[in-house]
Amino acid sequence: MSAAENDGITANNITVKGITANSATVNGAAVNDVAANVVSRTKDYVRRCPHGSDPGVGTMAGVALVMAAAVLLSVLAMVGNVFIWRARAVAAADLAAVSAATVLWESSADPCGTAQTVARSHKGNLESCKVDGDIVAVGVSVRTAVPLIPRVTSSARAGPIECS
Repeated sequence: MSAAENDGITANNITVKGITANSATVNGAAVNDVAANVVSRTKDYVRRCPHGSDPGVGTMAGVALVMAAAVLLSVLAMVGNVFIWRARAVAAADLAAVSAATVLWESSADPCGTAQTVARSHKGNLESCKVDGDIVAVGVSVRTAVPLIPRVTSSARAGPIECS
């Protein structure tokens, strides 16, 4: 702050946070226009950069939003993978049951051995095989790529249809 005095009139150069303003006093009474300008500019500075704010909170909200979207997409991918493997398990069980019923009907070979071979050729594992007369019921499980649901299982029955 610098001051120059001449015949009871004082001129001041005031610098506040890089803002320089001139003020004057006449016989000790301040000229309010310049002081009001400095106060106004200081208030504008405080409004632009408030001391109580949390700078970077928008960045963290953006990161949280991106992470939520990534988790949602991962869950959707896992559910889609389970549906794909479930369809493969259904196909493997159907083919194993039909193959076992065909072997039972047309030859004397082991129908459950045939069902096991067909299930393995479709990346499955024969969980159960039951022969009840001419009907074969099988259960096939298939491994998934989802850690929370390691296997999906499907069952199927096959046999001749009675004609009336």
